[in-house]
Amino acid sequence: MTFRIFSGMTWPVPCGRTSDIERALRHANADAIFSMEDRLVAASIIAAYQDLIYKPIHRRNAIIKELRKGPNV
Repeated sequence: MTFRIFSGMTWPVPCGRTSDIERALRHANADAIFSMEDRLVAASIIAAYQDLIYKPIHRRNAIIKELRKGPNV
């Protein structure tokens, strides 16, 4: 999982790993077991989404602009 850190915040950055987890969550068997790491990645993405929705549009746009830069290296 990759993250972007800026302005004292840490945000999950979309990457191949997040796409793999999304695919598995949608298409795996109902009895599939997900690792704690996968569950934490999914939880961080859900938390980020919820936070982004409630931010004012100018703040949301600034965060999205940062996220598009990709993970911190």
